[in-house]
Amino acid sequence: MESHSSNSQSRGWVTHGLNGSNGSKKKSSYANIVTLSQKEYAYDGPAVKCHCNKLAPRDTSWSNLNSRRRFYGCSDFRDSGCNFFKWYDGKMCDRTIELLRQLRDSE
Repeated sequence: MESHSSNSQSRGWVTHGLNGSNGSKKKSSYANIVTLSQKEYAYDGPAVKCHCNKLAPRDTSWSNLNSRRRFYGCSDFRDSGCNFFKWYDGKMCDRTIELLRQLRDSE
């Protein structure tokens, strides 16, 4: 399994699959990562908890730099969360990033 490492260079916006009253995607200033809210609470080892001491779900990044890279984040970041962020997957090579970006854009 790849090592778990923290990375804060990607902070900015997250768009979740929850629609607002006008049908638009809701945004939060948690991370520079666009996700589809397919959160997982399955862990390969001990459960991952955020700074709020809550279980941190695993989610998937859809940003250009980290497309389809998984990470853990505070489950309450939109309300009163602690902004906990930790990568699950290791960094991908530039060629893989480009191929995943092209695949995402073709869908």
